[in-house]
Amino acid sequence: MGDRMWGPDSEPVTDRELVAQALDASRPRRRKKALEMIAERYVREVLVSTARRMGDAEAAAEVTQETFADACDKLLKGEGPANPDRLGGWLINFSRLRELNHYRRRDATRERLTNAEMQGDDFGSGVSRVGVARDDEKRLAEARVIASRLGRTLTEDEQEIYRLYYEEGLAVAEITEQLSVSGRVLSQKTVQNKVTRVAAVVAVGFEAFLLVQQDRTLCRRLTDIVGGYPREFGGELRDHVLKHARKCAECGTCAVCPTCRVRDILAIDTCVKSTKCRRCTVCDGERAALKAEWAPAIVILLFVRPVRTLVLQSINQAWSTAVSVLSSPPPADPPVPPSGPASGPPSAVRPLRRSMAKAAAAAVATAAVIVGTLVLVRPEAASPPRTVPIVATMPTIAYATDTQVRVQTKEKAKTVATVENGSTVTDLVWSADRRHLGWLAKAGQTTATTLHSTDLATGESRTWDCDGCAGLAFQGANLVSVRQGAEILSHPPTGKAPRTLEFQGVDLTAAALQYFLIGSTAAGSELLIFTIDNNVAGPDGNKLYRMTADGMATTVVDDTFTQIPGGARQPGQYTAFSPDGTRLAFGGNVSGGDPCGPPDGVTLVDLDTDKRTTTSLPTTGTRSPLRITAVWFDPRGDVLASAFRQPEQVCQTGELGEANGRQPTSVYRLAAGTWTKTEQNATTAQNTPDGWSARRTAAVGLNDYRPPKSALLVTNTKNQQAQLDKSVLAFSWAPPEQTATPLLGTLWAPYQKGYGLPEPSMFYNGGSPSGIARNLHWTSWGTPRATATGKALYTVGQAVAESPWETSTVVAFDLGDCDGVQAYRKISVYFPQHGETFNPGQYIDVCTGL
Repeated sequence: MGDRMWGPDSEPVTDRELVAQALDASRPRRRKKALEMIAERYVREVLVSTARRMGDAEAAAEVTQETFADACDKLLKGEGPANPDRLGGWLINFSRLRELNHYRRRDATRERLTNAEMQGDDFGSGVSRVGVARDDEKRLAEARVIASRLGRTLTEDEQEIYRLYYEEGLAVAEITEQLSVSGRVLSQKTVQNKVTRVAAVVAVGFEAFLLVQQDRTLCRRLTDIVGGYPREFGGELRDHVLKHARKCAECGTCAVCPTCRVRDILAIDTCVKSTKCRRCTVCDGERAALKAEWAPAIVILLFVRPVRTLVLQSINQAWSTAVSVLSSPPPADPPVPPSGPASGPPSAVRPLRRSMAKAAAAAVATAAVIVGTLVLVRPEAASPPRTVPIVATMPTIAYATDTQVRVQTKEKAKTVATVENGSTVTDLVWSADRRHLGWLAKAGQTTATTLHSTDLATGESRTWDCDGCAGLAFQGANLVSVRQGAEILSHPPTGKAPRTLEFQGVDLTAAALQYFLIGSTAAGSELLIFTIDNNVAGPDGNKLYRMTADGMATTVVDDTFTQIPGGARQPGQYTAFSPDGTRLAFGGNVSGGDPCGPPDGVTLVDLDTDKRTTTSLPTTGTRSPLRITAVWFDPRGDVLASAFRQPEQVCQTGELGEANGRQPTSVYRLAAGTWTKTEQNATTAQNTPDGWSARRTAAVGLNDYRPPKSALLVTNTKNQQAQLDKSVLAFSWAPPEQTATPLLGTLWAPYQKGYGLPEPSMFYNGGSPSGIARNLHWTSWGTPRATATGKALYTVGQAVAESPWETSTVVAFDLGDCDGVQAYRKISVYFPQHGETFNPGQYIDVCTGL
């Protein structure tokens, strides 16, 4: 076995030889090669076996990755199969164990075939008529034809990835290089993620396509749905069929599902607005059965290559880390006394020095952990966090300590700037395109503040002095803050002097208002400004506005708010946006509220529908109410808030007590209008849409408007944890890479609604009611022409006041740049029932208003 090499002219290496070489820690390069050979040899076999057993191609891909992570972990620890000649069976046994964990972790059960008890169901009757799972050449050929057809339902960007990876067979590195040549500079990791997503979207497309192609006499509603899409199978029909089968049997006919904010087909099961709906049991059973029947073929077609790539990458990354640890010089041994057994001559078989042995063990453990961290799954139900080197797989995050501002990526940690001695970073924000990072530094206890903006692509930094500035947000590349609550300043990336943004279309000259910058919308095109009337009773006070770059503004909610962000403690703070950017949450209390008053609450605002709700935290006693330190959303869209109990002596004596009355914090979750205390502890936290969490913990006092510096911990979806720094004051995850989701124009006149938002449920031109379209349900959003049905006033031949609300059709088109953001720049409204048709020459320009 010895020095045997692998090559085209070599004899095949046996499983027994591979296992022996994978267990041999004395020859790390050969050991790594053995691990790679094991992956190359058995990924497909384990993947197909798992898919046939689970009946779910995507779940099988995840379980297979975990299988090889576990197997590598065992081999790196020196533990191999009892019978090395049965390496394949050993790996398949691992996959069975990981499959059980998969179901336990998700509290899920296997999808089963619909049985005869479904006879007479309201949404159809009958039993499934599917066959046995196959992966023969005929089935693979059929699957390849279907996949090619489903590839045309993908977005333009995804179609290109599908063509290059699946049809032309290019590797991820080759695709990355080809895209770079065409002007699209993406990292290999980003391209790999896109490949993974394309595979998942095509896989769920298979479910819908196969269901549509079956004999649909089982369910009359499915027949009706398919009949409503006369063209060939496309993305709209795919989504409608899956919603019908998996979430809402009557999807498209009720007033709930069409308002669902979930636009990503892979997140369809996360819809929270269809909780009172029910799936079509017959179609869902048929879908699950077809999914199981085709799983082996789908997994071969879509998942073998990406899974093999991820497994090999994990092995390479793990071993690079292990080698770097082992190659570093060991610490010096402590002095040995001159007498005693240790003073004799060294033995020829003397064991490795303890320090070196520890380094070797740590290297192997590190390698084993990194192999596992490329596969991220939901945390086990009651598993405590494990502190491991997970940084190499996490999204980009920026954080500020008391001495420096840093950006941590998967590849490296970079110091962006040093913090001037005596200054404290209070705000840290990203631009929507992830290119610019901004922060606000406050000098001691004075009102002197400094704004900083760094272009991460070029390394250029800009600085502005701003006395009394508070709040920070990017609008495009411009860094915006509010000076002394009275002036909104926009700072250009060129470093030139800022310009003042004035409210356009809204007369606020008669009000004694303070402005508070809440943030910017997900596209980075608009600011959210909260106004507070210093005279308390003014009609323009306690309102939330959207403001464009030229100052055009409109209220998000027309009437006043009873609670304000930050409340009486620190107006303008404690705000967060939902992962999809459609909802704002802020913590606070009644303006001017007494510290001894009721507990703080959280107000949730829908930026599209203008609806808002305020829910107070639980009452813990009149003298120790809960006070909020931070608000954030989890990846599911639930609101979380960290809070502490106000010291009782504040109301009794007016004093804070020892150590400023610092108190521990707890985290509360808002679900179905009720707060529930969780087991978490954080003073402030943020989550990424894909489930990563960053949090700080510390004891806080009533006057700590921002929590004191503390350690920053990041946790992945497997509940693995790492500490980035011990003295962090502010942090912020980089926003997700921008998608091609366009907006509907922009605000171009006062009092408007809907414009500047993606897929708004209504829009209003700001004048006559004839300019209103409401109850809009959009299709094909993101394509060159988006269409919606809704209600509008039919005013032909009669006064507006006498006109009826009738069903109308809205077409949004002319997709292009609108003030630096991709948007539909024209809309046309017509009434088909009156013989009207779409005329591209008759439109409203909703970008310029002309």
